[in-house]
Amino acid sequence: MQNITGKDNIRIKTLLKARKDPRKAGFVFVEGLRTVTDAFSSGMKIESLFMTEEKRYEIPEELINYAGESFIISGEAADKIAQTVNTQGVFALVRMPDELLTQWSGLPDCKRLMICDGVSDPGNMGNVIRSADAFGFDGVLLSRDCVSPYNEKVIRASAGSVFHIRIFETGSMEEAVSMLRESGFTICATALEGHEMTQETSFRLPCGLIVGNEGNGISDAVLALADTVVKIPMRGRAESLNVASAASIMAFLIMQSE
Repeated sequence: MQNITGKDNIRIKTLLKARKDPRKAGFVFVEGLRTVTDAFSSGMKIESLFMTEEKRYEIPEELINYAGESFIISGEAADKIAQTVNTQGVFALVRMPDELLTQWSGLPDCKRLMICDGVSDPGNMGNVIRSADAFGFDGVLLSRDCVSPYNEKVIRASAGSVFHIRIFETGSMEEAVSMLRESGFTICATALEGHEMTQETSFRLPCGLIVGNEGNGISDAVLALADTVVKIPMRGRAESLNVASAASIMAFLIMQSE
């Protein structure tokens, strides 16, 4: 195990580049022992592991041995890296899965697939991924204009779910949804202009659920490909739900479909 004493070390700079733009770097910045452990348990390739001296003996030897390289860093370096007010003292550089490095061109072996069309808010994206994981979805398909699922705020909002579920990316959402339909998927979308769901509403599997951008919703071209467009019934004065809330409700309902 090597020691890094300064905050301007090349390894620290590499970590900060991944934190800023994981897609460009090809690596994911992960902070906190619990989240690093989630990545490890899910089989993610940990290229580099960083820890303060104080945290060294809290980290399992199995995790340290699994990492490509491990470093003890100074408190000054940890403060520069950290995104939380009180640094947790454990960080990792994780290799981005292949599914997200190239355009998605295959059909995942899924019964339930969450499809995100232009979801841009990191908190919403993290919660959508978390709901997909919680309600037994097999994967999440993203359009290229979605926020990166490995954005640090997305990772925190997902509570580790980003490492539990397959995530795919497509350069053409229209093409991907068309391929899913041709393969037998029922495509369901949520929109204010959809028909209101009732207790009799059901979803035929395999099913792809499309959720859209926070401000503009699902793009017209993608919405036109949906087999069914539904609206979640509301009885209060709110005009709509945010994308994370809508995705969670719909994912729960689709989970119940067999």
